[in-house]
Amino acid sequence: MAGSDENAEIARTVLAEVANMPVGGLPDPAAVTRRVRRRRRVRAAAIGGASAAVVVVTVSVAMAIGNAGGSGHGTNARRPDGPVTSQGSATPGLASIACGRPFTVKYLARGPANVRIEASGVHDAGGAAAMPDVDVLVSADQAVQISGSPYQLGIQVVIVRDGVTVDRIGGADRPEDATSSPGQYSGSGALARVWPVAPGSPHAERISRSRWTACPGVDWASINASPERYQLVVLMPTPTVFGPTGPLAGPADTIIGKAVALGAVPKS
Repeated sequence: MAGSDENAEIARTVLAEVANMPVGGLPDPAAVTRRVRRRRRVRAAAIGGASAAVVVVTVSVAMAIGNAGGSGHGTNARRPDGPVTSQGSATPGLASIACGRPFTVKYLARGPANVRIEASGVHDAGGAAAMPDVDVLVSADQAVQISGSPYQLGIQVVIVRDGVTVDRIGGADRPEDATSSPGQYSGSGALARVWPVAPGSPHAERISRSRWTACPGVDWASINASPERYQLVVLMPTPTVFGPTGPLAGPADTIIGKAVALGAVPKS
């Protein structure tokens, strides 16, 4: 009975958010589920995948009612396959990546249609002592369109040393340990984005410092002096993916990502 009550509350929350969004807006299923679960203070052991599935179905129905085009979920939506490539116990999502704490987020190397993400460059944004910008490429093995709200397509770059989070670059989610707040919550009410991706034609994003995700007191001069001692991990929530004939997969409550030595990323 408790699960049914939670599902009903999630469904009501999604419908209420869709009603207040511009046409084409899409609430993030994972974020809605987390907010409802926090409100209900459900024990972590009792949380299953059913609630996230209800959110996806409810979003689809709400979008059909609101006639919001281009961001629906197909009946063949599925969770992506792929190996877990991080170490440690899984944590709920990008918001749980805490400064100075062990990096324990588990992520997949590839998402639906072999969608993948990687860092392609690091750029000095304000000198050797400043946090850099990071160029990121989103690729796929076939022609697809990657769709979602700014929240759903929010790329997070994490700097890790010896398994501990040193700094965070970018990201659309407000971290649980944030000391300042964004102007608006996560951008989930904005119009959906669409990224066309094809073999040999990845989508490029430049990820820059965010005042509510950057870790305090980080010595970037020291990091830049010894980049080989740090890992750069690029992460993104698994998005909605459309093929030429329709949706291939809806958003999933998983993360795709890739880790590389910071010193191995081309720098300019």
